[in-house]
Amino acid sequence: MTTTNNLIDRVGGIEKAKAIVGGAPETSTHYFEGRYFEEWSYNGWVTSINGQWHDCKKPEGKLIDLDDLRTAIAKYEQGSNSSEFKVNDQVVLINKPGSSNSLHRVLEVRHPTTIVVCPINQVNGNDLVILQFCASPYYLRHITGDEFDAGHRIDKKIESDHVTDITNHINPNTKVVEA
Repeated sequence: MTTTNNLIDRVGGIEKAKAIVGGAPETSTHYFEGRYFEEWSYNGWVTSINGQWHDCKKPEGKLIDLDDLRTAIAKYEQGSNSSEFKVNDQVVLINKPGSSNSLHRVLEVRHPTTIVVCPINQVNGNDLVILQFCASPYYLRHITGDEFDAGHRIDKKIESDHVTDITNHINPNTKVVEA
């Protein structure tokens, strides 16, 4: 079995690993280059195409065992506090008015209070290292699966409270003057 970090790095990071496992058809056992595979008991292989299994040869290359990947994800999450950032983590900026909604990649963790990040190009997925900058962990959070799929930060809509009687929402010692 490949070590946890090597396996997660091999698929492109923890978010990609979670997306692979989350998108796997129920009976698939392996993954390789965007396709899911299952080894049948008679030593034959099938691949999932549009939700249907088709016979195929064993792909040339190093298959990723989905159980190993699930274990690696669990170990990764168990070994780190969700607020800690690691190199190659995908993050978004938060708590900063007017901040970009682009996905960013952690390039370096200099101190617990200084994280070097760069935007990820939305067209081809490459890192825009020339635009790297330092950020406080206070302004960063890990991306969600929905944000990974969308390619950008998704802000939660704030539902406003409809106030029908202002007297219920103020200090009882305050006088309300009707206009």
